Amino acid sequence: MTREDYLKELRLRLSHRMTMPELERMMGYYGAYFEEAGPQREAEIIRELGTPEELVRRITEGRIEKALECPDAGSGGRKSSAGALWGVILAVCAAPIAISLAVGLTALTVALGLVALCAAVGAGAAGVGCIAMGAVAVWAGFAALLGHGIATTMYFVGGGMLTAGIGLLLLGGVVFLVGAALRGAAGLLERVLRRGEARA
Repeated sequence: MTREDYLKELRLRLSHRMTMPELERMMGYYGAYFEEAGPQREAEIIRELGTPEELVRRITEGRIEKALECPDAGSGGRKSSAGALWGVILAVCAAPIAISLAVGLTALTVALGLVALCAAVGAGAAGVGCIAMGAVAVWAGFAALLGHGIATTMYFVGGGMLTAGIGLLLLGGVVFLVGAALRGAAGLLERVLRRGEARA
């Protein structure tokens, strides 16, 4: 069996077990290994690797170290090739974890945003309610001026103004925080877009 026949059969057997990018990386590794060894060592390498079926079995069972147990074709080249393959394998294994983390962080961000939105709506509603209650109390105080005296009027007017002031503070705080949140979100989106353009 020649190198071309070996690699062709290896590709055929791996094509049903790997995605296309993984297959191309794996074939690139073993093709480069044959190139480093040279034509005079093809038969020796094929014996060391075993049949394509055996090599595929070792790869798919996850015994990567055993699959990489090849004769030295220059220890530096072998180490660099093995290191590159390990990098590819780690990247493939880390991809699902990275995707899960990204989804989790996105969900957490959305949840925190919804909580902040609900808090802002609640605080705004409380502020409007306080202002309305204060206005009613002030009106009631002036209405009680004739029947209940100045003390009752001052009590209601003072309480109404205090309540309305609290409502105004709540509304002002909500407006300030919402504005700050919108500016922060806009800045974050701008940075993300700039990074995307820089990578492109």
